[in-house]
Amino acid sequence: MQSKLISYLQNQRRDAQWGFLLKSFVHEASTALGPEQARGLMVKAGMGAGREIELPECESIEQMEDAANRYWARLGLGVVSFLERNDCLEIVHEGVPADPLAQEGLADFLAGVYQQWFVSLGAGERLQVRQCESTDSNMFLYRLAA
Repeated sequence: MQSKLISYLQNQRRDAQWGFLLKSFVHEASTALGPEQARGLMVKAGMGAGREIELPECESIEQMEDAANRYWARLGLGVVSFLERNDCLEIVHEGVPADPLAQEGLADFLAGVYQQWFVSLGAGERLQVRQCESTDSNMFLYRLAA
């Protein structure tokens, strides 16, 4: 059985200009605002995008994952898996750009998108999406927990 990431990569063409644009934007935002405010800006931008890219009503995590991956495939932004754990919901987003500066901005942006999606689907404000350390540079790892 083929993984979602391999299927995604076979059907996508990465456009270098998006990585270039994101890298330039993150660099300028960090320089002008400082790293923490730049991160906050990217999270807020992601939350705004999450309001624009509304997920349909979902009755399960699997339905939410499928809906999210339809959006990510159209936008060429990788694939996501939602994994239920005892103390949290783990969010694994694969297929990210290789450039560390672009990754940083995209990681914060996606954290905002996921936060907004979970809030709009009824998770409430108490549950927060937080990025976690990942040993794999081609993926972002987040946790949704109180």
